[in-house]
Amino acid sequence: MSAIAACLPLDVGALSAVGTKTRTVAFAAELRGTLDHFSFPTTASRDQFNKPVVFMLLVVLLAYMTLTPTPAAPALLEMFPIRAMSFPYHFASGWIGGLLPTFSFAISAQRGNIYSGLSCPVAWIAISLVIGLLFLRETKDVDLTADV
Repeated sequence: MSAIAACLPLDVGALSAVGTKTRTVAFAAELRGTLDHFSFPTTASRDQFNKPVVFMLLVVLLAYMTLTPTPAAPALLEMFPIRAMSFPYHFASGWIGGLLPTFSFAISAQRGNIYSGLSCPVAWIAISLVIGLLFLRETKDVDLTADV
């Protein structure tokens, strides 16, 4: 099976309203039974919530979030002419990067395997690698402000 085909949903008929409601109720009952079996609490305890640690973890995640797009802007400036940089950046960030977690989760939920959702990001990485290797030209000693 190709990586692109792995990104497509398999069984659209299983998403009917009655089927979805039945599966949701069955899942909730099974989940509650499993959580009860392992003595998982039904509510959170404010006494066990460690605010400083959670705050620091959020700060670290925000720092990682700022590190992610930082190298993307200079790379796109070198790969694309100045006037054409906005579209590829916003398309990749918004549509592909924004919807990829949704597609990955939907694939994982549809197939019942948490790792099957990884096929879609891997497919995008492979497609980006092939396009980058074949179509992006070297920009050393090229005037990026000149019209192409």
